[in-house]
Amino acid sequence: MISFAPTIFMRIRNIHGMQEFDLIKSLDPINNREQIFKSNLKTGNAETSNSGGKSGSFFFFSED
Repeated sequence: MISFAPTIFMRIRNIHGMQEFDLIKSLDPINNREQIFKSNLKTGNAETSNSGGKSGSFFFFSED
């Protein structure tokens, strides 16, 4: 697993009282299966999706 700016994100988690394990658990694909599928649903017409705007980035809200 690659961590980008681990010190900064550790400080942000600590400020909000969140442990690294809590974050990993929150983003577990098994727990978020429904949310992941929802993020890829087509809306409006066939050209538009909820996958992250023009950039096509993958974005979803976790179950919690």
